[in-house]
Amino acid sequence: MNAQAQDRRHNHNGITHSPEETPTIPNIATGSTAKFLVVPQEGDAYYPSKDAFYVGGDIYTVLASAQDTGGAIAALDFYVPKDVFPQHTHAHEAEAKYLVEGNVSFQFGDISLTSPPGTFVYYPPGRPMGFNATDRPARLTVLALPGASYYELAGVPLRDEQSRRIPPPQADLEQLQQQVDLGNVGRLNATYGGTLYFPEIAPPPPSGLLDTVLVLPSF
Repeated sequence: MNAQAQDRRHNHNGITHSPEETPTIPNIATGSTAKFLVVPQEGDAYYPSKDAFYVGGDIYTVLASAQDTGGAIAALDFYVPKDVFPQHTHAHEAEAKYLVEGNVSFQFGDISLTSPPGTFVYYPPGRPMGFNATDRPARLTVLALPGASYYELAGVPLRDEQSRRIPPPQADLEQLQQQVDLGNVGRLNATYGGTLYFPEIAPPPPSGLLDTVLVLPSF
């Protein structure tokens, strides 16, 4: 490699490559008994090695499943088109959301707030939650605490006729909606304690918990 090419090489957290090369993931577990879950990303909202599921108008890519973490958490990438999904509550799982791209209207019962990238929201169990992209599709990094498999069980996999993964931005949402098994969704909602939120019926506050945690970026 000549000096000019060496100067143009990049280093990202120990992964070195030139602008013309695809970076390779180092074997970080060499000489160790530790187990790592490495999730490569390619393009916007697209993880080519992980499955994505259409659920309730949005597309959820499971980065680390409840099975991967022994039930502690589930980590997901939410691809949120411009849609209107009603507020709902989770009886057993909290959700922590970090807005990566786009603007999102977060709903908290009778309160709503349109927020920019960099916003962090924590919804504890039993509190109403809602989130809708406003001007263009948005992306959120989400943790479900503890981990739940609802997304894989209730969702429609993003696969074409040859069983190849479909990147979320290229998905046909109307076609996916037609494949939703509403009976299965209803049964899973009963199992996981998911319910729609009706403003006129205020849920009881969880004992000892804040309603929400909201961290806004600098404006």
